[in-house]
Amino acid sequence: MRPWNAFFAQESYTHNRVTMQAAVRFDRSTSWFPQQQEGPSRFLPTAIIFPEQDGVNAYKDFTPRFGGSW
Repeated sequence: MRPWNAFFAQESYTHNRVTMQAAVRFDRSTSWFPQQQEGPSRFLPTAIIFPEQDGVNAYKDFTPRFGGSW
């Protein structure tokens, strides 16, 4: 499972013939792996159990953007 969150905000300001723009974006992603079991079966008589584990927990990205026109 991969929960993903993002936030984006922007603003524009115009005075006469000059326009300024600014924006910011924040992204965050996390993941985890549920418990898995392989076997028992004909060729694997003892079950192998993989416990639940965290995946990506540290992905955080901050992206600013600026622009202007005349």
